[in-house]
Formats: sequence, C-alpha cells, structure tokens
Amino acid sequence: MAKDYFGWDWETVRGCAPPAHQRMFKRDYATNRSFCVMYAQTPFDVANNAIAPDNHAVRCEIALYLERFASLFTADLFLERAFLAIMQHDDLLKPLAAVLAHFQQLEREKQARQQQGQALDDGSEIDSCLLEATHLRDWLYDQEEFTFVVSRAIRVFAFLDIAKQP
Repeated sequence: MAKDYFGWDWETVRGCAPPAHQRMFKRDYATNRSFCVMYAQTPFDVANNAIAPDNHAVRCEIALYLERFASLFTADLFLERAFLAIMQHDDLLKPLAAVLAHFQQLEREKQARQQQGQALDDGSEIDSCLLEATHLRDWLYDQEEFTFVVSRAIRVFAFLDIAKQP
C-alpha cells in the first residue's frame, strides 16, 4: 500500500485520515487510541513514549509506526521514484548528463587499466552498458527488461550524497 501512495499527504490516503465526523475534533480522536502520531503528539512526546518503560503497548505501536515509516525509504522503493521525480525537472537534465559523464569516465579509466594488463582493484568487470548509455536513464534501467537496476542507482545517489553505499 505504501508504494501506491508515496508522496501523498497522509490525510488524503484512505485509512489514515480519521472518520469525517471526527476531523474537527482532533483531540477526541487522539484520546480514543493509546498512541497516535498524527494527532496531539509532538516529536518530544513520541520520543518520550518510545523509551517509557511503563507503557509497553504504546512502545509497540510506536515501533510499528516507525518501521512502516522507515520502509518508505528503502532503496528498492525510494530511488526509482526519486530518479523519476528528478527527471521531471528540465533544469536538472544537464547535471544528470554530467553525472553520467563522470561515471563513464571512471569506467573508461578502468577499461584502460584492464587493457594495460592491470587487474581491476575491486574485482568487477567493465560495464559496457554504462559506456554505451547516452542518458543516465539508459544505464539505470535494464534495456532488455526495462526494470530499474537498484545497484546502479545506489552508486549514482551515493555519488550525489543522497544515499549511502552498502
């Protein structure tokens, strides 16, 4: 479900918003539950509830909420959507071309070392798909199956300091 609503305001997602008759009475809705991140909870309250030793039920609810929240930022879910969002901005196409050129230059240097008989430091092979790409999109998507290649995206987003290398 989270994939379908990525980027939406939580109140527009069915199942997240309180029932219509309770929307005007946020405090009443919050008191009907043991824990509610959306209503009447500050980050300070959430943090205190997360470590409170005397309220196991609330801690379990917070853990479930945080686990679901964190799952939205896994590489498999986040990176393709982030890349597609970046592609919508014409002013970012030139910087994306520069990123591709950077990775192609690194690959050509690696290829030159290999042709000189030097072993590649990381044991990897030359990525011919990268060398043939005319657009970053061509490299990030498998051209035969047109599926997003997360391992390549991680390299790009790590270079941009948006993601960490595993």
